[in-house]
Order: sequence, then C-alpha cells, then structure tokens
Amino acid sequence: MFNNAIFRTVVGLYRLAGPNRLLIGLHCFFSMLFTDRVDAQSILHTIGSPPNEIGRLDLVNCTYTPLVTGLSVGNFVDFVLMPDGFFYLLGFSGNPPSPAILRLDPVTGNTTVLGNFPPPAQASALFPLNDSTLLVHTPGNFYTFNLITNTSTFVGAQPGFNGFGEIIEYNGQLLVSENPSGDLYAIDLGPPFSLTFFLDVPVAPLVSVCNNVFGPSLGSDTPAEINMANGTTNTLCPDYFLSSSGGFLSLASDPFNDTGPLCNCVSESGTFQPTPTINVCDGVPIALPHNGDETLDGDDNLIFALVDGNIFTNYPGNVIYQYTTPFATFIPGVTEYDVTYRVYAVAANALGSGVDFLDPCREISTPIAIRWRPSPTVALSSSNNCTSDCVMIDAAFTGTPPFSLTYQVSVGGTTESFTQTFSTQTGSFEVCPPPGFTGQLDVAATALDDAFCNCQ
Repeated sequence: MFNNAIFRTVVGLYRLAGPNRLLIGLHCFFSMLFTDRVDAQSILHTIGSPPNEIGRLDLVNCTYTPLVTGLSVGNFVDFVLMPDGFFYLLGFSGNPPSPAILRLDPVTGNTTVLGNFPPPAQASALFPLNDSTLLVHTPGNFYTFNLITNTSTFVGAQPGFNGFGEIIEYNGQLLVSENPSGDLYAIDLGPPFSLTFFLDVPVAPLVSVCNNVFGPSLGSDTPAEINMANGTTNTLCPDYFLSSSGGFLSLASDPFNDTGPLCNCVSESGTFQPTPTINVCDGVPIALPHNGDETLDGDDNLIFALVDGNIFTNYPGNVIYQYTTPFATFIPGVTEYDVTYRVYAVAANALGSGVDFLDPCREISTPIAIRWRPSPTVALSSSNNCTSDCVMIDAAFTGTPPFSLTYQVSVGGTTESFTQTFSTQTGSFEVCPPPGFTGQLDVAATALDDAFCNCQ
C-alpha cells in the first residue's frame, strides 16, 4: 500500500526524530495514516440554498437520498463522514471569522465548533487520514487536526497555492486540486513538505472512492468517473445533475460502504483522435479514428455506438446501432443523409456481439461526430430555343457548395469539355456555337463535385 517515495520520506523522518526505538511506533502511525480508506461506490455531496442539505448519491443505480436537511450552519467548503457517525465540516467561526472544524450531528442537525485555524477567513479542503485525524488545507497552508484532542498541527506551506479544490487519495498518493485550473498536485507531508504537479483534470469537486476518482463530467455537472491516466471522464448518472438544486457543492465518500461493483471496475473504452466532424459521401464507410487504447476485462466487448444526438439524453434508448469494429457503415432505413451522428466507444460486459449497456462497470468514451452526405445533383435548363445564337444554360444544384461542374458541349460532330465553379445553389453559364452554325446543340453534365462529394 505504501507509495515508495512516501515510505522513504517517512523513514527519513523517523531517523531524524530520535532514537531507533521510536522508529516502530512512528512507523505504525504513518502506516495507519496511509491505509486505504473504507470507501465505496456511493458518493455523499452537499447542496446549497435551497435546500441546505447533505445527501447520498448511489452511483450504481443513480438514486439520491437526503441524509441531513435544513442545515443552518452557514457556508462550509468541505466535509467528511467519519466512522463515528458524525459529519465533520470545514467551515468558519468567530468574529472576525476564521477557518474552523465543526462536528455535525446528523440526528439533531446541531453543530459544535471543535477548533480554529489562523486567519484569514479562507478554507479549502478536508481529508480523513485515519479515523481520528483530518488533513486540512487553508489556502497555502496544510494542517492535521486530531479529533480526539481537538488540536491542530501545522504541516507545511506552499506560498501562492490558492487551492479551493479537494484533497483525494489515488494509488496511495495524496493529491490536492487547484481551482479553477483543475491542476492536481501530489502532497508530500515530509519533512520537507512539498507539492508537485501531478495531472491536469479540469473538473471539480473531486472525491476518491475505492481508488477510483469521481467528479462532474467535463462540461457538465453530471457525476462521472475520472480516468487518472489521461484526465478523461466517463459519465455514470446522465440524468442526475450534482448542482441541480443550485448553491454550494462539495463531495465526500461513504466510509460505511466499502463494497460494490464500481470498486473493482477495470473497463476502459479508450479514446478517439481529436477530429472535427467527419463528412463522407453517399454512404461510404467511415474509418473511426480510435486509438486502440482500450482496457477490457475477461468478459468485456468493445463496441462503437451510433447515436443521434447525445448518448446520455435517453441512455441507452437512443443507441441506434452497435458497430463491432471501428468502421461506421451507412444503414439504409436506419441512418439518413445530412444528419450529424455521434459515435462513442463503449466497453462493457459482452451481450452477444454487443454489450450490456446496464453493466455498472461500463465505460463510455468522449464521442466523435460523423455525417453522411448525399451525392450532389444538377439540373440543366435553358429558355433560349434558338439554335444559331449563344445559349444561357441555367444550373440548379443540390448538395453543399461550392460546386465544381464539368460539362460537355457537342456541336457539329465536335465535343469539348469545360469545368466551372459555382458558389451557390443556382448559377448559369453561356454556350456559344461556332459562327454561322445552325443545328443541334447538346450540353451534358459529366462530373459534379460539391464540398464533400466527388461524383463522376
């Protein structure tokens, strides 16, 4: 469980701390400090005014249960639920106010101030190191707080680090986020104390659960799992908005629920190469630019889901088709021309050649957009019936401009080809026979290109 760098740092601390006989006791303390928290797939979160409550969101079935309502404690920036059944809040107290640890009794709704931290009146993040010790961040300063003695101990400072994020644990490493940048920094409690850049995850707030990291999906407030390898998100409860009731929001995990299917999920659908909408002509198959970086467990399939709109709008009812290879084919009677579809890579339990979209461990990528364009057409006409003078030919196009029209003019046994470009859906061009010619004049379109299609 120990991160090697942390373990070496801690051993260094023991040797500086005194005789070798102290080594065992201090080692045990820090072993407990970094032991896995008993977290699970449920997420606790706060909702501000209205309705001033703390509730539990279950990420497996996406149900929300209020736990404490009608809070009158005022603003607090972070909270944890501890095994003693109390909520501990990082808020404010005093006049002038300073950061404080408050204990909230979920039965009575009463709060008790346990201790304060030096002003100014700014606070950021709270994290349980063990059942009786909290790590506290007030912007730029880090403390531990002992819930048995109600005393705080200064750990270290990082001048200029504002924070206002969350403290989480991932692979035995403590991380703190800085908003609004979304940068995550690794915390080394030292000595010496230090912060080191870890990963850019532009979402907040965050919570660590079963060594997974959860937060809002990129660009929205829906709960999502964060891929700590690349910073991408997998939306879990598409119809649930974390801030749907408005107001202040923070996240915490539930230490009383340490089991559940999300705790052992390894499925990753991989990523697509960033690309604008892929346009192809007349039902041509589309090669999907998937990077082949998926991770599947023993009973998974990887499919590519074709969706009209956002997959989470009516998940999974709006999945039109499941491709089993990274090629999207036009399906007559199902797909249509000039409709922008999204394609998502989905990794989940195999269901035939497809996947079980209700698999709790299913993982969905960010999408790419594709669109099939119909072949362009042109209709040629003329209102000039004279056969001995120049003729104006009118062209009416379907498709997407600009149009490149190649046409042949046949007169007196001679045929010539011309190519002309038109920037709108209609245009005209002039055809002139040789001087003195009388007879049949034939004009025929032989090739037509628009912005997306090449038709011969």
